[in-house]
Amino acid sequence: MPKYDATVVIASKNRFLHAKSLVESLDSQITKFNLQIILIDDGSKEEYRSLVSKRWILKVVRNNVSIGPGRARNQGNQLAESEILIFTDDDCRPNPHWVESIISALHSGKYSAVSGPIKVHSDKHLILRYLRSSLSLSPLETPLSKPRTNVQRLRSYFKFLVGTTTADQTARFVYAVGTANLSILRKVFREINGFDPRYEFSGEDHDLCRKIFLLGGQGIWFSPDIEVDHIYDVKIRDLVRRVIAYSRGNELMRNKFPDKGIIIFPVPLFPLASVIFIPYANHQIIFTIIFGTPLCYIRYLKQCFLEKRIEPIVYAYLQYFSESLSNIEVVRLQLLKLINRFKS
Repeated sequence: MPKYDATVVIASKNRFLHAKSLVESLDSQITKFNLQIILIDDGSKEEYRSLVSKRWILKVVRNNVSIGPGRARNQGNQLAESEILIFTDDDCRPNPHWVESIISALHSGKYSAVSGPIKVHSDKHLILRYLRSSLSLSPLETPLSKPRTNVQRLRSYFKFLVGTTTADQTARFVYAVGTANLSILRKVFREINGFDPRYEFSGEDHDLCRKIFLLGGQGIWFSPDIEVDHIYDVKIRDLVRRVIAYSRGNELMRNKFPDKGIIIFPVPLFPLASVIFIPYANHQIIFTIIFGTPLCYIRYLKQCFLEKRIEPIVYAYLQYFSESLSNIEVVRLQLLKLINRFKS
């Protein structure tokens, strides 16, 4: 018999206070189940061994050198003494019934993996309100699990441009979620060989979810009861870091699964097209960026009218900035790959 009903696995690096707050949040869970917490201190400069849980068994494991979040979570699996693995990030705060909802769902025998909403923790800053409206934390739906043509990709993108800024909170099967809120039966985790250690910062969650989907064909059960708040840094620097990391993760996934295809966002290409097709290109680029971008992201224009405020127009520029940065990183990675081919 397993010693615990579930094991919460947390990989953390240089964020002791975040980890401390998460442990306190887990101590406050309303549940009848018995919990084990494994925290992997992945090469932090800070000392984590002083962390204690007032309610659960907490084991802190230190890596002297960082091995990355995927490998660190695999480490947690090896040390777990339960048949359910619950993954979350140190900057997440679960709702009071989170553990109860997860374990009850997995004990039902209907699902091999479950997840729920990952919500931006606050709306007190422009960046946070943008992240909430961009739906960047929403799960990927099951149709995205299938190989798609470029036309189908474009169709999905244009649906995003004109779509809603309100997240779908209905219970359903989804294709992929973030490991900020993902729980899985341990036997299934072992069967799919856990996280791919080649992912350094981003992409390991999508890769794991793809393996879950390919194994069972159902995907991950998404329930609105299994909810966490995600605490974001509001600096532009953090936004840049995440965009670049996601681009690199996507590139590694594309190398592993060729059907995934290169992700290039069309809207930032419009000003480049004006260089070719429109005279006086320099003035036209500026004009297109300033006036054309919000018109492309119709979702944010709709939000302006529905909420009767002008701020969502700024979200359009933040979206444009993020997509442009992603495109630049994709091109850079492709050029590096080409250079390496010539060298070899």
